[in-house]
Amino acid sequence: RRSSDLKAQVEANEVTCSSVINACAQQSEIKRAEYWLGWMVRTTVKVNEIAYNSVINACARHGDVDNAELWFDAMQQAVLEPTEVSYNSVINACAQRGSVLLGERWLRWMARAAIRPSQVSYNSLLSACARLAVVEKAEHWLTEMVGAAVQPNSVSYSAMRTACARMGQIDRAEHWLAQMVRCDGENRAQIGALAKALSAPADDDIGRSGSPL
Repeated sequence: RRSSDLKAQVEANEVTCSSVINACAQQSEIKRAEYWLGWMVRTTVKVNEIAYNSVINACARHGDVDNAELWFDAMQQAVLEPTEVSYNSVINACAQRGSVLLGERWLRWMARAAIRPSQVSYNSLLSACARLAVVEKAEHWLTEMVGAAVQPNSVSYSAMRTACARMGQIDRAEHWLAQMVRCDGENRAQIGALAKALSAPADDDIGRSGSPL
């Protein structure tokens, strides 16, 4: 009944339906999000990438790899081009389920599709490695990340530390903890420098007042 009431209250178009799907996804109402996407597909309402990505992401947050892949395939069958968000969501689904091998495949497929894996892509895979405590794989992908000119952050190093700690490799865990602290320190320094720059008077302001004092 709620669905029929909602249809009567809003204009059924690409924007409103995508918003409803996104709202359902944010509340982890996967079945409801899937219902609305299916309803859009069955009607004349245009379906966009945002609608598919919202459902894929909802599945990913629950580690539902099968349905995430199903909707990814449906997106392609609808002649819509998967985006960075699409791939990252499926990789995240693999990470949530601890499927490192499948996550690796999706990262490679992403690269083959000429979509550059991002910090989010690599961090999801590193998180999967941390869950299974596969240290060598985690270090391999961190090396790949750096080699691809993608900057690791505290999330990346935290995953490395967790993987090592779970294997009882205390020295390596301490090494990655130090890297994480250094990364956080650099981030704070950059933020501090940016804040200082933003708080400084602009050249135009100085010129108009005649003096910075």
